[in-house]
Amino acid sequence: MTIYISIRKWGRLGNHLIQYMGALSLVEKIGDAKICNFDIPEFGIYTETLQQYPSEAITIRQHEDIDLNFLCKMATNGPDVIVNIDWHMQRMEYLRSPDYYAKQFPILHDDVPSYSREFIVINVRAEDIRDGFASWYPLMPIEFYRDIVAKTSCVPVFMGQLEDCEYVRALRGAFPDALFVEKSNAGRDFDLIRKAKNIVVSVSTFSWVAAWLSEATNIYLPLNGWLNPAHMRHTDLVPDNDMRYRFFLFPMNFAMPEKKALLLHNKMEGMWREISPSHARFLRTTSPILPRLRPSCWVNERWYFHNYLDAAMDVSLGLYEDAAHHYADVGRLRGYSATPRLKRQISPRQPLVSKKKKAWQSTLSAWSLGKTIASDASGAVDGHIDKEYGFHTAKEINPWWVVDLGEKFRISAVVIYNRNGSSEIEARAFPLSVEYSIDSELWTVLYETDPDEQFGTDDGPLCCRCRSPVVARFVRVVAPGENRILHLAQVEVHGERI
Repeated sequence: MTIYISIRKWGRLGNHLIQYMGALSLVEKIGDAKICNFDIPEFGIYTETLQQYPSEAITIRQHEDIDLNFLCKMATNGPDVIVNIDWHMQRMEYLRSPDYYAKQFPILHDDVPSYSREFIVINVRAEDIRDGFASWYPLMPIEFYRDIVAKTSCVPVFMGQLEDCEYVRALRGAFPDALFVEKSNAGRDFDLIRKAKNIVVSVSTFSWVAAWLSEATNIYLPLNGWLNPAHMRHTDLVPDNDMRYRFFLFPMNFAMPEKKALLLHNKMEGMWREISPSHARFLRTTSPILPRLRPSCWVNERWYFHNYLDAAMDVSLGLYEDAAHHYADVGRLRGYSATPRLKRQISPRQPLVSKKKKAWQSTLSAWSLGKTIASDASGAVDGHIDKEYGFHTAKEINPWWVVDLGEKFRISAVVIYNRNGSSEIEARAFPLSVEYSIDSELWTVLYETDPDEQFGTDDGPLCCRCRSPVVARFVRVVAPGENRILHLAQVEVHGERI
């Protein structure tokens, strides 16, 4: 009886290496098992491609799906089984020591420079995350690098994603005498990190794996973004038993476009702190300290943490599980707000004429709050801007939402409140167009978002003001394009009766 472990690739080289190493660990624990349908050409690793799949199949999508006892029994007594790993395997328990993998993943480029103990290699990730799209990949504060350089007295060598952008220009300005090594191919950059004696890891699987496989004397690991145990509790890449590592805990923070990230970094300056390996072990295994005694409430987590950095640090330190836990226990007592919406309400000159009016939308979805199209669409005109979202369409071509004002009005402005949530969820609202009509047959565009225009948690609502009032009975919001989802918190139409 054989168990075939088939791996669905996640991400790029760093993710592939961790997935393969995790699968090797499963093979060793199960016994009669083999890896298939997976390759890492950079290291000459190719596995068998199954032509015929066993009838028995198990899918692993998270840590809790792995039942080693069951798999071992299947390997001994059951039929052939294929285990489909649809997961990144980013947990220390699936990794053996770095020495174990040395022969499988050798240094490939001997001509890559090796930086001695006088230097500290700082891997920079900026190019693919500086738009703030993936909330778990924040830019690293430049002042943190200054702190590390001051602690070590080493010459900084910045390498990786150093393409020209506002963040990299600020980095170069802060370190005019540092060495900057432009990005090469993935294999050479991987080896450059591995051959260094002092390494500062970026918020990147690629960077983490290269440092972990290295023979470095000192590895400085920022517990930030998805590397922070409080940020992604299903991930555990904190090697607290490895004496090479020094851990630096950051307040909970999320990715933002680089201009906003640099402003947030100014507020965060000095809040990160070095913690001991035992403290790091506690954060990944034991926290939170305080029980959740009060019922959960909805909190805009990104906004809450970015505005109340003490709360962000309390959660990182393991006192509370998340923003809702903190707010329910102490945040409301301190006068904190759960969301920013009420503070950002727009008050156009003309009265609100869309509240409680009839509305409908293109489709319903599994996430719709209403059971019918009309009841779901009505959530965007109920007058409550302080909520996660008011309606939710399915993924489709050009999803839309429309309100019937009941009679003709002279419309002066349409105010749209984006869905609360992470930056990648808010980004689903772009691009967006607002249209108006008298008869719901012929539509005219009132407003279209610009490519760089943003609205949401950190930018406030979108206010579409008319240069001169337009006459309309119907107002429609459209998300143009294929595979689009439309979900907004509230749509306000302001005007006056004719």
